[in-house]
Amino acid sequence: VGARAVGLGGAFTGLCDDEASLYYNPDGIATLEDDRVMFTYHNYVEDMQSGFLGYVHQLSPKSHLAGFVSYLNYGDFIETDLSGNELGTFSGGDLLIGCSYALRHSDQLSFGGSVKFIYEKVQKYSATGVAVDLGIKYLGDRERWGGGAMIQNLGAQLSALGTEKDRIPISIRVGGFVRPRDLKLLLTSDVILPIDNTPVVAIGAEYIELKPLRLRMGWNSFG
Repeated sequence: VGARAVGLGGAFTGLCDDEASLYYNPDGIATLEDDRVMFTYHNYVEDMQSGFLGYVHQLSPKSHLAGFVSYLNYGDFIETDLSGNELGTFSGGDLLIGCSYALRHSDQLSFGGSVKFIYEKVQKYSATGVAVDLGIKYLGDRERWGGGAMIQNLGAQLSALGTEKDRIPISIRVGGFVRPRDLKLLLTSDVILPIDNTPVVAIGAEYIELKPLRLRMGWNSFG
């Protein structure tokens, strides 16, 4: 989600200074000015598509309220029987609807959280769940450096195919950024700790001298 965050390798938890904060760390919207709208659309190879739509409303100089919708369409799959005979096609997808609130406690410290409803479906099988994201962000030395942390997907499955409900995979994200005084660079990094998978490290850099052009590079250990 977000061309800038993706260009930085996904290392956005501590930086989170634009509308993509709704996905990476909701307390980041507390530093935004005025109302904001964000829309992204991806058309992947192999017939997959995804999109994200978010709206941020400034309630006061220190608080923001937002809503967002995210979806992923898996594309079409060929359905066969046990002998390999084609029976037709089927599809699947994910849908997430969320609401976020963020409060700027001071010029350095902000808090935020999101409540999310999750719906997933493959062929005729579906499941639903609810989850919460909780985040905190700190800015230091005139915003030359800072950091943040978020607990993502605290929640439970509401409905499942059978009687046994799976746990929603919780992740802990910790990140930071720095703008060195003598370099026209923004450097950022994240460590992502999913409870059901191996840790992920992300790093990114943004060259800011060529405004309005921004040059970005990133690396992510996922996969």
